[in-house]
Amino acid sequence: MHWLLIITLSIPGKTKELPWALTATADACHLTGTAMVLLLRASVPSLKASFTCAPEVRA
Repeated sequence: MHWLLIITLSIPGKTKELPWALTATADACHLTGTAMVLLLRASVPSLKASFTCAPEVRA
C-alpha cells in the first residue's frame, strides 16, 4: 500500500490543499510531511502549513 502526502497551506483568507507525494510506508509519509512543513514554515513565517497522510485509494 502507498500513502499520499497532502500538504495544506494557509495564509489569511486562503487555504489550499496540495497532493504532494506518494510514499511507500506511513512512516515515510510522516517523516516527509514533517520535514516539508518545517521547511515551509522556516521559509515563509506568515505561512501556516500542515500535512496529512492518507492511504492510497484505487478506483
